[in-house]
Amino acid sequence: MLELQALVRRSSCIRALGSRHSFSRCADTDGDLVDLRELPVHIALDETAREVACSASTTYAELAAYLEAHVAKSRSPMLVRPPTPLNA
Repeated sequence: MLELQALVRRSSCIRALGSRHSFSRCADTDGDLVDLRELPVHIALDETAREVACSASTTYAELAAYLEAHVAKSRSPMLVRPPTPLNA
């Protein structure tokens, strides 16, 4: 994590790479690329608010499996949002 923090501080242009299933050019850069696959996966569920927050390294398959195992079956939609930053 310290290495990533140092890279973010010194980089003028940085892009995050997820599971590499995008066929667009959104991650193309002459700058630095960060591979998120080794970052820890965090998923937090608030069933009352019908929200789930997940880390940037969470794959769709991991999120789907988590929701299948933890969310009561209902027709109500679930809002997926990014987690609150640690320094917020």
